[in-house]
Amino acid sequence: MVFFLLAPFSEVFLLRRTAPGVFIKGRWVEGATTETPVTGSVQQANDRDIQLLPEGLRTNETLKIFTEVEIKTENQPAHQSADVIVRKGVEYLVMSAATFGAPLPHWRVLARKIEGQ
Repeated sequence: MVFFLLAPFSEVFLLRRTAPGVFIKGRWVEGATTETPVTGSVQQANDRDIQLLPEGLRTNETLKIFTEVEIKTENQPAHQSADVIVRKGVEYLVMSAATFGAPLPHWRVLARKIEGQ
């Protein structure tokens, strides 16, 4: 367990995930959306983290999140939307997610505030 080490710095946020959509009889049908409470360490992204994002997306507030739960980015060929993190009522779109296995398995995520929030 990674987060027994980070427990004093952890918080609960919502993970909103939309299942991949499908074509049914030639019409596009969106997948179902679920919201799951997740615990993790949430921090403001630093300048080095923000440089990992595409240039046009570096202006919005960006969070860096460490969690044990798998977080997904957009997968266009599979029609999978990126996960959305909801923290204190504000929505953040997952822009990058990487898994690390040793010595403590966890996910490192960058999520950008959605415009108009």
